[in-house]
Amino acid sequence: MNEQLLKFKDERAKILASKTPYEALFLLTTATPEEAKYQYFKLVKRFSPEREEEAFRTIRKAYEDLRDPASKAAVDVMLFTAPPGRVRFRGVSTSTVSQLKVNREIEALETQAATSAEAKKELLLALKQRAVILAKNSNWTAALKDLDRIEELEPGNDDVRDGRVFILSRQAIELADSGHYADAAHRWRRALRLDPNNSYILHNLAVCATLLLNKEEETRYWVETLRAWHRDLTERGDDPYLKNLILETHKRFGGRFLNLTGDEGLRAQVSLAPPPPDGTPRAMGDSSTVAKTRKPTPEAEPSRPAPPAGAPESVGLEAFKAQNWAGAVASFELHLKENPKDFEVMNKMAWALHHSNQANRAFATWQKMIQEDIGKELARESYVQAKLDTARALRRRMMVNPALVQLKDALKVVPDSAAVYQELAEIYNERQDWINASFYYEKAVELLPNDKGLRQQARAVKLRARSPKALK
Repeated sequence: MNEQLLKFKDERAKILASKTPYEALFLLTTATPEEAKYQYFKLVKRFSPEREEEAFRTIRKAYEDLRDPASKAAVDVMLFTAPPGRVRFRGVSTSTVSQLKVNREIEALETQAATSAEAKKELLLALKQRAVILAKNSNWTAALKDLDRIEELEPGNDDVRDGRVFILSRQAIELADSGHYADAAHRWRRALRLDPNNSYILHNLAVCATLLLNKEEETRYWVETLRAWHRDLTERGDDPYLKNLILETHKRFGGRFLNLTGDEGLRAQVSLAPPPPDGTPRAMGDSSTVAKTRKPTPEAEPSRPAPPAGAPESVGLEAFKAQNWAGAVASFELHLKENPKDFEVMNKMAWALHHSNQANRAFATWQKMIQEDIGKELARESYVQAKLDTARALRRRMMVNPALVQLKDALKVVPDSAAVYQELAEIYNERQDWINASFYYEKAVELLPNDKGLRQQARAVKLRARSPKALK
């Protein structure tokens, strides 16, 4: 009886503290109106209006918000949504496999795989099984490492790509739910490179851009999202939910994207429902409008048109593709003289500088973009990635101290990068410097609180840091 009472109180507390209708009904954001109806009737039996009036009102309101495609779309338009799916490999089962057993198999097979085709085949199977198990346990970091190893042994595996997309999206959702929108966007961009037409990822990036008040990316990603929804609508046929999602997006932004997505026919419906007073969408669960902390920036084109042939930008892009870094830099510099705020070209120029061993100029370019708010989020992402690449290259050459310098420099510019903290922690862990390793693991965990594998590693290192040997 006590356990049931505790469970009841816990559920009531969660309902009353819920920020979204999905949380109030204990549903995933992918839940259908039918699932919402089922859950509503299940909960009202426990939280009747006579005994639990406040909880009942919350449940009732949540159900009303999700009971039909139109109301659900109005809720979902500014919510982060995890793409459906999971880490899986065709023909691989984990129902009778334990992680401990698989760990032992992998350890034994790793040394044999280089010389034995049969051992390599068995190693692949074991790695796939472990990746699935790790992902089921939300051990995202370790699962990604196994996917990387599988890719090495079996290049071009679509299941690996899908697994990476799923894990990156799950990590991003956890970061976004914790308010770390920039880090979340970084992971979604990585996922988008693997799956460019994924409407879930595009939508999440659009929501991120709005909450970060990044007008350039906001326009780009919302328009790309709307186009992706139109493609989905063509494939699915008459889907009332998708139609309402498109309409609600245009309503929320006051018809700003109508002419960019071919939705001019919706203008009459959009004009009936003006956007929030300042034109800024509201974050779910937040009763106040998102504060404007940055000056508005010029809107970027949703999909960048191809530059004219022979133009400096066009020449630079061709040189960049051909890895002619010096030619790319020269052409991009000419383009930027006329278009000094073109952050995409500026970012490409920085990468060209980086690849041509002009790292100082590259990092200075990204720092300028960050300081002057020219494509700031893109610059932050590139700056961190370049620092990580440099540090890892130095580590491979056993130049650990210079690698540490690169990573700590990265934190001076982007102090909230979980990837950098994790890389630092791993270096100190390898050095058996448990105190520093523990410090950086804890920093990474603060940014990725739901990464179970990271938390486990942090706990293990923390125990070592407290040992008498570490404290000497």
